[in-house]
Amino acid sequence: MTEQELKRQTEREIRWRIGFRLLPWMLLILIICIGLLKDCIRSRDPIDDSINRSQEVVRHLEVCDTTRNGFRVVYVTNDAVTVQRLNEIRLRQPLNRAFCKLKDSAAFYFGGSLLQTDIYDFAAYARQFDVDDDVRMQNIFIFGPESRNYTLERTLG
Repeated sequence: MTEQELKRQTEREIRWRIGFRLLPWMLLILIICIGLLKDCIRSRDPIDDSINRSQEVVRHLEVCDTTRNGFRVVYVTNDAVTVQRLNEIRLRQPLNRAFCKLKDSAAFYFGGSLLQTDIYDFAAYARQFDVDDDVRMQNIFIFGPESRNYTLERTLG
């Protein structure tokens, strides 16, 4: 090995050692830069800026016919929200109109009575009224005195 090759090899080793010594600091600086950039770019509404956020129930909607038989539909938020955002969601006009339209048209759609309506058919019909991306249907319950008895009779035979 000549003197020049030895010098190149030594320089290469020194560069590697310096690189490995600086690598943790470069990664730390990179992580800090990404965090700052993410914090600066993300434009959140001040109404959503809170540690006290959770998934909330928007409404318990009772969809029933004239005999008070039908279904109770529970609508919840898709994501965790603050109380202020929940109140804003509850006041949205398109959402409230869709709720009213579902309540008013369901009995007519199923022939005037929801007593013998299958819950799966009702769920498919109710999905047509999903107008807001922040709200989803979580549960559907049978509602009304005759509905419960009818369901028990069908189930128990």
